[in-house]
Amino acid sequence: MVREIKAKCIKGKIKPLGEIDLKEGEEVIVLLLDRDNGEGMIKAIRTTAGAWNGAYDPEELKHNIYADRLSGNRPEPKL
Repeated sequence: MVREIKAKCIKGKIKPLGEIDLKEGEEVIVLLLDRDNGEGMIKAIRTTAGAWNGAYDPEELKHNIYADRLSGNRPEPKL
């Protein structure tokens, strides 16, 4: 089962911010995710924005897609 809880680090220990449904002595695995308010994602988007600019001709791509659909080289569907 996967659950998400909020917690804080206080004096080097992780302290849950609410009740958690665990039995005394039960072992769990804790995954830590940094909360950067999306700044990492924004940076990644900005660094890759425009990377495909000029890499292909959209009109040619659209023409090729429609041509492939009309070519009749697809197998007959089995019903």
